Amino acid sequence: MGLCLSKQEAEQHTTLSQEKYQQEDELDGLQVEQIRLSDEEKVSLKDFEFLKVLGRGGYGKVVLVNHKSQSKLYAMKILRKDLIQQMNSRIYMETERNILALVKCPFIVNLYYAFQTKQKLYFVIDFMIGGELFYHLKRIGKMEESWAKFYCAEIILALEYLHSQNIIYRDLKPENILLDQDGHVKITDFGLCKVDIKEGDFTTTICGTYDYMAPEIYLKKGHNQSADWYSLGILLYVMLQGIPPFYSQNKRQMIRSRLERQIEIKTPISEEASDLIKQLLKNNPKDRLGSDGSNEVKSHPFFNGVNWNDVMDKKVAPPFKPKLFGDRDLRNFDVTFTQEVVQDTPMQSMAQEDNYDRFSYQEPELFVTMNEGFSLNK
Repeated sequence: MGLCLSKQEAEQHTTLSQEKYQQEDELDGLQVEQIRLSDEEKVSLKDFEFLKVLGRGGYGKVVLVNHKSQSKLYAMKILRKDLIQQMNSRIYMETERNILALVKCPFIVNLYYAFQTKQKLYFVIDFMIGGELFYHLKRIGKMEESWAKFYCAEIILALEYLHSQNIIYRDLKPENILLDQDGHVKITDFGLCKVDIKEGDFTTTICGTYDYMAPEIYLKKGHNQSADWYSLGILLYVMLQGIPPFYSQNKRQMIRSRLERQIEIKTPISEEASDLIKQLLKNNPKDRLGSDGSNEVKSHPFFNGVNWNDVMDKKVAPPFKPKLFGDRDLRNFDVTFTQEVVQDTPMQSMAQEDNYDRFSYQEPELFVTMNEGFSLNK
């Protein structure tokens, strides 16, 4: 997950110590008490078998689990309330839960269950066995244009859907793009989204991951959905060039270079791809492709020949289908995580946090909208 900070906080922000992650698994023998907000809740931790760790983030980890009675695999995102409290990030967890309960799109992960204990939050979502796009990019370095076109097309439809719901995504990056068993993508991690941004509205929070962040965000000039198209331009550049434009570990220098210099295309690519990148990476959001809506992006010559209805219906064959030997094959995940001992152990040092109201969720049925009376804008 990226960051979402005030300008002052952004200057002082540091990554949470890995020691906090390691401590999580050092204690055992404590009873896990689930907070039940309704007698109708039908799922709890005891319904799941923990199989493997899939990844870690700033607030916890993601685990492959098996729903015992369903014999169905899911990814379970486990977030520690004490770390959320330390980073003043409760609003982002609530935002993610609310958005996942609302949105239904073929290219966005589904939320099946959400519940909590006194110490942790749990999201049960799609298990995307193909892993992160980041993992595959790291392995191959860069990809052919036909591959990038396919992934961009599916991502565009996800962004188009979010924007139609007056949502800014604000965290588009390869780590948040997941592949299914056939090679289609779904985006994940919605804690940094901004909701209820209608036409003409702007927000000024510094939010996102610096490598992919639109200039109007870190300049705090006010941003809207156009910021997502800038991030798409960075993503396309990374897929075709192997590294973000003007990349530097010195974030200030990288940002200054993007603002002051022309985008450099170092590895030869087509004129259409080069032009699309440059049009998406306009520093002025009013001049940026997509500022007047997704159709501007979809109509660019780079996407000539794309049948958008077929893309939406997943009738376009993915250029890469993960090689798998069974539905629990984790070859597309980092062994740093999958070789960990998997457990969900509570912490004695964790304070007993307040309940997250209206957090519990269970999907009534696949692709049915959220329960009545639940508002996205909490």
